[in-house]
Amino acid sequence: MLNEFNLLVVEENSQKRGYALEQLLKKLFELEGLSPRGSFRNKGEQIDGSFEWQGHTIVLEAKWVSSPVSGAEFGAFISKISGKSANTRGLYVSVNGYSTEALEGLQTKGELRFVSIDGAHLYRALQPGQSLSAILRLVWRHADETGSSYLPVSNI
Repeated sequence: MLNEFNLLVVEENSQKRGYALEQLLKKLFELEGLSPRGSFRNKGEQIDGSFEWQGHTIVLEAKWVSSPVSGAEFGAFISKISGKSANTRGLYVSVNGYSTEALEGLQTKGELRFVSIDGAHLYRALQPGQSLSAILRLVWRHADETGSSYLPVSNI
């Protein structure tokens, strides 16, 4: 899967790259035994996928766009999660990261129900001997302790 990820890095068609990212994540979730579901539509909203992790359903948002994700994009994801059961959490994957304003703005939005990872986290998870589940445990603990949805991979 690391080779697939590396090939996506040089893919110029952003729509193709985004769809391939969703498929790669689904394979990674399957490999880790997380019972993934591929993308689906629900009440007029597009969900990029979901998986089960530590007793929660995790709704996935996956982005591979040229610039860091902005706060407005977080707002749309918050709306998707808040319309679900209290047991639903989210994972926001933005390969090219997040704007500082977006991450800081999340801390003023109330209850945090999702964490954010980027391409560096995925790259690490795809390395031999590594796992996405282990990374998510650390990112969720950081979120629970600090209220921040993002923990740079360099701090893991």
